[in-house]
Amino acid sequence: MGFGWCKTQSQAAAAQEADTLLRLLPARAELLVVDSLQRMAFAHSNFLFYFAAYRLAALDSEARWTILRNHLRDPNWREPLALCCGQLSLTSKGRVAARQLIQHLL
Repeated sequence: MGFGWCKTQSQAAAAQEADTLLRLLPARAELLVVDSLQRMAFAHSNFLFYFAAYRLAALDSEARWTILRNHLRDPNWREPLALCCGQLSLTSKGRVAARQLIQHLL
């Protein structure tokens, strides 16, 4: 099992490798857990918060705000929002975006 993620790989081969990875992760990495309905979830909410924040930071300002404005009063979004601002602040362009996001929040 090499998980060779290359563009020349067929969709069927990629799907098979993804299935293998999804079977192994809960047992080996303890990153994912499987519930009684056979659904996968992150073992700890911090993983979910981090990946949500990372994705939010990758969006343009308008798309980011479109998503966030629907969750401003939801306490589950506090950590992803803070992490998103932290991720944005890593670059000078991102610091401007983080500042604009904070202004929207205020």
